[in-house]
Amino acid sequence: MNRTMRTPADARSWARLTYDRRVFTWLALCSSRADADIDLSLPLHPPAASTALGEGATVGEWIRAWAGAALPAGCELMWEERRWRALGAQRVPTALKVKTASAAAELGGRAKDWAMLTERLAAIRCALTAADVVGGLEAGVAEATAAMARAMKSCARDLRQADVADFSRALEVTRWLVLNPDSGLYVRQLPIAGVDTKWVDHHRRLIVALLTGARELAGLPGEGSFGCAPMPHPRSVVIADPALRPAGLRYFLADEVELAELWDAATPPESKATARPRLVLVVENKQSLLAVPDFEGVVALHGGGYAVDWIAKLPWASDLPVVYWGDLDEDGLLILHRLRHHHGHVRSVMMDAQTFTAFRELAVPDPHQPGDPPSSLTAEECLAWECVHAGGGLRLEQERINWSWAVERLEVALGQGCGASPRPE
Repeated sequence: MNRTMRTPADARSWARLTYDRRVFTWLALCSSRADADIDLSLPLHPPAASTALGEGATVGEWIRAWAGAALPAGCELMWEERRWRALGAQRVPTALKVKTASAAAELGGRAKDWAMLTERLAAIRCALTAADVVGGLEAGVAEATAAMARAMKSCARDLRQADVADFSRALEVTRWLVLNPDSGLYVRQLPIAGVDTKWVDHHRRLIVALLTGARELAGLPGEGSFGCAPMPHPRSVVIADPALRPAGLRYFLADEVELAELWDAATPPESKATARPRLVLVVENKQSLLAVPDFEGVVALHGGGYAVDWIAKLPWASDLPVVYWGDLDEDGLLILHRLRHHHGHVRSVMMDAQTFTAFRELAVPDPHQPGDPPSSLTAEECLAWECVHAGGGLRLEQERINWSWAVERLEVALGQGCGASPRPE
């Protein structure tokens, strides 16, 4: 068969691919109805005379396939008469014209998707362009449609996955947030039936997209911000120096905002009048953190994995030396690199080849593709990088290290960092 001749199956595949690429562009054109006028044309590449003469049965089958093809309304098959020597005049299909988005959707097997999207576009336009939402803005239907179609494109996957109830609820949440841009409520306090923190987190991308589109249309600030009260981010803290403990507390949880205000950044670390830490120890495992012995001038913090950059935002810690103790694995060394990127005075402890070799039998498989070590690692840390990538990848968790051995290394590291030393019993 002449491979250049396009069949009805080829046309359906073409329509499906074209729909998937352009559906939201077409939605933006649906200003007054659930359809859009488009102008698509697929050349069918009818055969040349030589092909028709040599493959007459195949060409005849191709012509009959198009003549009997069930095409959606809005599609038009173009025919031309060809005069071929030895065959005479023949009427052949030459192109398929697709005039509406709904026709392209039906031809490509996307009719249900188009119906769902146009229905939701109408609901969004109705809910988010009402006078009470946009403050009386008299936006034209075409302008509103285009803005909402852009919003829908940015959350296409979530829009399609949301069931009817969740979509309606997302519209309610969006309307409420537009009308109450600075409520200061926690998300769980939103006065909307069926809405709680988990539900909002699951549908956040959809709500943010709709909210951004509505505010863009209304000329309102805030884009996708909810204007809700942020949830606290409690961090585990061990005040290793009894002289620094607020109300005698050695261990406690503190929100980042509260922790930032724990000491006055303007007080020199060496000041005797007002106590302030001299060194920050960052530990990745909470049990290891809790077990840290008392050290003069030291505050120990739970790092929180790759979110460790929050430590650099503490005003009183910005000029202090930091000692980082994480797991001996690829993630631990990458977290160390990340912390150094945000804080200029970071040393590591027990993240070297010597430590790994001493406790290698306690390491567990941790598959990773080998690669170059991060640029900020020291020579010793680079050797550790090679160790943890040997044999397909290994991980030595910090809590596996013999504790008396670990305390000795902490004493040396914290002493080198700021002159800190264990407090006498």
